[in-house]
Amino acid sequence: MTDRGFVVPEPLPFAAALTRLLANRSLDVSDLARSAGLRTDRVAALLAGATPDAWQLRHMAAALHLHAADLFAIAGRPVPADLLPLERPHPSRTFADIAMDAHQLDDAGRDEVRAFIHALPTGTADLTRSWVTDRRHDRFRGVGGLVGRFLAHRNILSNQVRCLAHLTHADMYVSQSTIYMLTVGRVPYRPRYVLGLATLLAMRADDLAAVLRAPLPTGSPAPCRHALDAAALLPLLVRYPAAQVAKVADLTRRLTEDHNRAAHRYPWA
Repeated sequence: MTDRGFVVPEPLPFAAALTRLLANRSLDVSDLARSAGLRTDRVAALLAGATPDAWQLRHMAAALHLHAADLFAIAGRPVPADLLPLERPHPSRTFADIAMDAHQLDDAGRDEVRAFIHALPTGTADLTRSWVTDRRHDRFRGVGGLVGRFLAHRNILSNQVRCLAHLTHADMYVSQSTIYMLTVGRVPYRPRYVLGLATLLAMRADDLAAVLRAPLPTGSPAPCRHALDAAALLPLLVRYPAAQVAKVADLTRRLTEDHNRAAHRYPWA
């Protein structure tokens, strides 16, 4: 169902978005310049409306603990292929399966999965290509385009959202159809939608609200830390070939089965 009379807002200029991201962290120009390795006058110029280059965006993303591809999208700049998913997710929903299984693990289990990912060789992967292109986002409108890109940066397809729904609290659930309506600009970004999407994206809710020009609710339950940690595994996988991702899925499933078996084992068993 669409909201009659709703006009989807356009994305903020980068200077305004960066100002909000800094405010969320109580950082000033000097703080960002120091942590990102930039000159103070250059950061000041960016906050005054200058266009960032790729080097600056990569370093600012690291300093702000943002997915670098997301900051490129926020700045309205083409995302370098080496930051985008290498291959389209397999129809078996491997990416969603990994997040769902990892959500059931404890911190040590997810740390083991994370270490396994970092140790994987990329093999013969072509780091200059990606299946994600700007043409895939032509149907998106206004700030909905940002959400569509953020999901694509994590290789989350619309048909996987239902599988990932359990990562969110019931009050934050965002359905597959609602996400489509949000990306094409047919419904407003209500506070609970922002919270649900922030969990799926493993992104700070105040950052997502800031760039979407959307409100955050008061008194709502905080996103589950385990869910955020599980969702944060997905961006780590996007530059690996399908065969390597399948190995991560196998490990995560085995660890989850072992964890659940131990959790339900009787002392005398």
